[in-house]
Amino acid sequence: MRRLTLLSVAMLAAPLGVIGRAQAEELSPVPIITQVTADAGAASGPADPAVPVAATEPAPEPPPEREKYPLLPIGGRAAIERGYHIQRALGASGMLIHNVQNMNSRNLAIAIAKGEDPPAGGPLLEVPFVTTTQMESHSSNTEFKADVWLFPFLNLFAGIGKVKGHVNIGVDIDLDAFVPFPFCRPAKPCGHAQLPFTANVDNTSFTFGSILGYGTNHWFAALSLAKTISVSAKERSDMKMTNIAGRVGPRFALGKDVMLTPYVGANY
Repeated sequence: MRRLTLLSVAMLAAPLGVIGRAQAEELSPVPIITQVTADAGAASGPADPAVPVAATEPAPEPPPEREKYPLLPIGGRAAIERGYHIQRALGASGMLIHNVQNMNSRNLAIAIAKGEDPPAGGPLLEVPFVTTTQMESHSSNTEFKADVWLFPFLNLFAGIGKVKGHVNIGVDIDLDAFVPFPFCRPAKPCGHAQLPFTANVDNTSFTFGSILGYGTNHWFAALSLAKTISVSAKERSDMKMTNIAGRVGPRFALGKDVMLTPYVGANY
């Protein structure tokens, strides 16, 4: 066997000629390169041991989006595997609305009780000689809502809110129909009396509901059902409301996490 040994020495000289100060630099280690060549037919002498090479493990794949929420929505993994993009399972929102409404009425019916509030759901007495000339409502509504996607197509939500404002009511009384003869008669009519009223609104509302939804990358459709219980501060105007709404419209992507969804719909 023939061996050829190459020695390579690298040295870095320190700068000279500086009077009164010495400067030294750390020398880099001297590399020694050894190369061994052997004849093809040589068989004498032990062979150099082989150095094992560690196998490179593949980089772990990032967890799929569904594993961020392992429990909800139910059936979310199957929806993703079929190519659907699903919403995050949990959500929250806040809302502030100022509302002004003008309303029209055709007749007036009242509940009458002596010394106490009229019973809820009691009979109403129509008053044909009284009409309203103005019904204008000003209200401010603040609400916090939390929701969860139980299934990829079913959302359940609950909210709590505060409604404050007032309602202006103008009442017109036909005195000729109200005051008996002979005080008001055709020869000397009594005319009409205008009475303005203002009703204050201070309610706390609780809402529970669900949304059924379906959509693609370009459009969506949704049907919602909600029940609202509004409790008045003065215990005289508590209300219960049921709301059904349908919506359909296009979807426009404005970014990775931003969607614009104008819609048309109907409310009942």
